[in-house]
Amino acid sequence: IEYSILNVVSELIVECNEKDFAVFRRAIHGRYNMLSAIADILYCMKHSGFSSNTDNMQKLFDEMCKEIVIKNINLYGDSNYSYNNASPFYNYWKQNNDENILKYLNKIASSQNIYRILFDTFSFTVNENDEYGYRVDKQLLNRMQLSKLSKLDDFLNKNEGINNDQEKVRDLYQSYLKGEKDFIYYKDEINPQKL
Repeated sequence: IEYSILNVVSELIVECNEKDFAVFRRAIHGRYNMLSAIADILYCMKHSGFSSNTDNMQKLFDEMCKEIVIKNINLYGDSNYSYNNASPFYNYWKQNNDENILKYLNKIASSQNIYRILFDTFSFTVNENDEYGYRVDKQLLNRMQLSKLSKLDDFLNKNEGINNDQEKVRDLYQSYLKGEKDFIYYKDEINPQKL
C-alpha cells in the first residue's frame, strides 16, 4: 500500500470512536491476506505520533499473529498469499517467541507452497539492462528458520510439474546453498502468484 494511502487510513482509524473501531475489527477479522497492510498501518500510526486507537490496532495485529499459529492459517495459500504478506508475522514471533516460527512452518509447509515460502527470503533488484536479479537474503532465511525445516529438501525434490517460476526459485535457493551470494539475473520477472 502506498504511503499516502496508509496515512489516510491511519488517520481514519485514529478518529474512530470505540463503536466504529469495533466495526473495523469485525470487518478485518480473519482477513489474514491483509496482515502486511495492518502492520503497515500500525507502523504509520506509531510513527506519526497518533495515540488514539494505536493500542487497539496493536492488539488486533497481535491477535491475528497468535491466531495464525493456533489455527495453522496458511499464509501461503491462494486466499492469503501475496509477496511478503507473512513478513510482519515472522517479525512478530522473532520478537516474542521465535520457536513458534519453526513450529508453524513445520505444520503448513508443503510441496505446493514451498516456493512461495522460499520467495519470501529473496532480495531483488533490476539492472541497467532491465533484467531482474534475485538472491537469497541470509538474514531473512535465518529469521524464518528455514535451515531447520526438515522437510524442505523433500519438498524441493518433488519437481514433477513445477513451472518456470518455481524452477527459478529452486535454482536460486540451490545456488545459495552452494555459496552464491550475488544476484542472479533473468530476463523475465518471477511472478509470485505463479509459485
